[in-house]
Formats: sequence, C-alpha cells, structure tokens
Amino acid sequence: MWKPIEEKEIINLIDETELKLDNIQLKIWNSIKIKPEKWSLSPWSDEGNGFWVVGIYDSYAIYYNDIEDGFNTSEYRKKGTLLEYQTYQFELIEIINRLIPSYPKTK
Repeated sequence: MWKPIEEKEIINLIDETELKLDNIQLKIWNSIKIKPEKWSLSPWSDEGNGFWVVGIYDSYAIYYNDIEDGFNTSEYRKKGTLLEYQTYQFELIEIINRLIPSYPKTK
C-alpha cells in the first residue's frame, strides 16, 4: 500500500541534492525553490492530501510524485493545483539540469 512521503523526508531529499549542486545549478535552484507545500492533483494525490511542490518557474511547478518515487514537473494555472500527472522518476538534480539551457545568465 502506498504511504505518502512526509515533509521531513522531502526536506531530506532536497538537502541531499543541494550538497551535490555546482554554482550554476545552485543559482538556478535558489531562484525557483519554495518551502515544500502540498498541492492537489486529483484523483492521484487525493489519498496523500496532495503532492509536495518544491519549486516554481514560469507556469510550472516541480513536485515529488511519491506514488512513482520521483520528481516531475507540471503546469499550473492556480497556486495549489497541479494540472499534469507525470510518472517519471527524476532526481531533483535532473530537473534542475533540464532548466540550465533556458535559464538566463547561467554562464
């Protein structure tokens, strides 16, 4: 049976990732990270009262899908509600690396 990840566990994942980031990655991460908060993505996140969102950029949120055990991105229109269920199992650093080419002034 699926057990939702607790806030302290998501914070530990973030802390572990931050130790691995280089200067460019850290600059990007610091500009988009937020204090983890639960956002809904019905019906998938209903049992766990939402998925943990850890970062926001443009109209996208970075969230941890604890059903699939990985970080994903989703568009959102209203803060607190994700629009897209993703089943990828990315590490947070992989999500950050995907932002580097489009991030201004990373050199």
